[in-house]
Order: sequence, then C-alpha cells, then structure tokens
Amino acid sequence: MDEKFAIATLKFKFRARQWVQLPPFSGSTWRGALGQALRRIVCVHSLQATCKSCILRSTCWYAKLYEPVIAPQCAFLGKQAEAPHPLIPQPWPLGGTLKSGQEAGLDLVLIGEAIAAVDILVQATQRMLNHGIGRDRGELDLLDWELQTPKLNPWRPETLPTQIHLHITTPLRLRIEGRILRPEKITMRTFGTTLLRRLSLFTCCHSTASLNADFKSLTNAAEQIQIKKRDLHWVHWARYSSRQQRHIDMDGVVGELIIDLKVASVWWPYLWLGQWLHVGKGASMGMGRYYLHKDLFAPTVTLSLTSQ
Repeated sequence: MDEKFAIATLKFKFRARQWVQLPPFSGSTWRGALGQALRRIVCVHSLQATCKSCILRSTCWYAKLYEPVIAPQCAFLGKQAEAPHPLIPQPWPLGGTLKSGQEAGLDLVLIGEAIAAVDILVQATQRMLNHGIGRDRGELDLLDWELQTPKLNPWRPETLPTQIHLHITTPLRLRIEGRILRPEKITMRTFGTTLLRRLSLFTCCHSTASLNADFKSLTNAAEQIQIKKRDLHWVHWARYSSRQQRHIDMDGVVGELIIDLKVASVWWPYLWLGQWLHVGKGASMGMGRYYLHKDLFAPTVTLSLTSQ
C-alpha cells in the first residue's frame, strides 16, 4: 500500500513523585488532561467559548488536534462521518496505580500535519504534569521526550505469517445499530470494515491522497477470513467526563484472535496499518488498540478488572 499520510510517535517518559491513581485504561485521562493544558496555552478566548465559532480555528493547534473538522471532500462517506483526531494516546502502563518512583510513559501517535505540533505538545505536557494527573492530581516529573518515526513501517507490512495473532489490549468497541458488540458477535467483517472506514477518514481529512480501495471486494474478502481461535473477554469500566460531569460507559472487548488470511491476504496491509490507528468507537482516547507484532506490544493493565 502506498503511503497516504505521515505517522510519527511523540514519546514521553515520566517518573512518579508520589502515588498516582489512574483508571484501568488511562488513555482518555491523559488525552483529556493534555487537551486542557494545550487549550490554556493556545486559546485567546475564554475557555467557555467553543471552537466552532472561532475565526482562528483553522490555525489553532487545539482545534486541529481535538476538534478537527470533516473535510468537504469527505461528503461521500456520509452525513454521520466525523473527522478522526490526528492524535492517539498510548500510555504505558495502560492504567492502574503508579507508585512513587515508578517510571511510566505516554506515546502520542501523530498523523499528518499533527507531527508539526511537537513543540507545543511538549509545552502542554509539562503544564499538565505541573497540574497533576489522575483522580488525586498525582505529580510526575518529565524525564525525557523524543519524536520517533516508526521502527516498523506502517505502510510496508512484514511477510504474511501462516497464522496471525491479533492481540486486543484496550477495549474494542465495535458498534452496530447503536450497540457495542459482545465477544461472541465480533466478526472479521465488522472489524475490517470499521478499520477501513477509519482509514478512509484519515486519508480524506489528513492527506491529499485518496484511498482507492475496492470496498465491496474487501468486504467480501473479510467474510472469508477464518478465525482459528477466539479468546475474547468483555470488560466493564467507565471514564469520567469533566465536560459532562458524569461517568460514561466504555465497556468493550479485549483478548486475542488467531486468524488465517490464506484466502484473504488482501487484508494484510490494512490490518498491519491499523496497529497505529486503533479501531472502533473511542479510538481517539486509546480504545481499540491491537498489535500483531511483538515490537508493538502494549504493557498490560496494572489494575484488576471485572470481565466475563
């Protein structure tokens, strides 16, 4: 697959000054705290104002990263299409309690133009740490940061293995008719078409290229993907929204699928690329993260979860 947009990772490394309490999947917490810090740095209006009516929206990094606008040329994707956020959090560990002196980190996957926001994101991260993170505003020190291009090429997958181990590490929330699919309802057709739509939106909104994919053919091929083993679990958890002042359910599926692409090898480049983009509802908050290669392994959750 030809490269449609640039992908880079801004990697931060921290050390906890004290105990820091984070939710089991902390992507939304890091993303929210970083967004608040970023907005306080760049916004020239009252924080009560909305980006929608701001005349500086097209040049504002907060608006570009947190409230992107669907591009006019993406109308073919439907009225419900929303611009994907070009910043995807990948914290390590995934969540739980950090002890005093423990090291942790936050990787931000940056898409397209967002890569140019490195300097302001470093400033916002330092401000976020000074304010504290998590339920009790736990404090951390910034030890190091680095902008990296992926060691593995997102656009050039490795040789297709005989069997693919697809490890889902943060809740996968595939939605059909308003409902999040339970483990037994997950199919490669639904997984693949959801991923393909996300890739289409990224290509349309964050590049000048076009995907040029045969959606019908790919959908038919996805139905032929064989699931050799299904070890999926339903995870219950909720995140707190400071904007809505309430907890929001973020239940989803984690676990492993072993799949065979022998008769659907056309899907291999798309599944490979999805390791950086995440898939499903809440992907911009770090949900729907999966990996196929051990070098993209996401550290396990440090807090026990209720699952079934």
